[in-house]
Formats: sequence, C-alpha cells, structure tokens
Amino acid sequence: FLTTPLWVATRRIMESQVVVHPPPLSQPDKQLKTQKQQPNLWKVMHQISCNEGVLQLWHGTWSSLLLVSNPAIQYFLYEQVRVWLLERKRKGQGRRTDRRHH
Repeated sequence: FLTTPLWVATRRIMESQVVVHPPPLSQPDKQLKTQKQQPNLWKVMHQISCNEGVLQLWHGTWSSLLLVSNPAIQYFLYEQVRVWLLERKRKGQGRRTDRRHH
C-alpha cells in the first residue's frame, strides 16, 4: 500500500520511454539535453498528483489487494482447520484414556 505510488510512477516512466538514437557527432549538445530531460521518479509522482489528483498515485491498489487476498484467505482457513483438527485429536485421545481405566 505504501509503495503503490512508487510503482505507479515507475510504470509511467517505463511506458513513456522511447528509443532515442544518439545524436550525430556534429550535434553533441542534443544528447546532453536528452539526458537532462529524462523523467525522475519524484517529478513524475508530483506531475501525477497535480494533473490527475493524489488518489491516482494509488491507481490499481484494489486489484492488487484482490490478487493478494486469495492466499491470505487460504492461509487463514488452513490455520483454522489445523487448530480444529488438533483439538479434535486431543479430545479423542482423552476419551480413549478414560475408556482404558474403566
């Protein structure tokens, strides 16, 4: 949840990158300008928040949580069934020892 804005900005940077061919030898200044204009993570985050709203930095959070919820639910159910089976086994052993004494 806390790193989602970083992932959103990184994805935007990666999507915006195009193949830039090096400038001809007669124009070395263009290469320097191209390198200076490459997007920076914080600038992209600022642009997204200013142009599209701060909440857009968390775009995709619900779908990510949905994908993560399945293993979380499975683990919870596994633990509940395991505790239930252990208690059942423990109670079953207690009954067996009672029968032996009678």
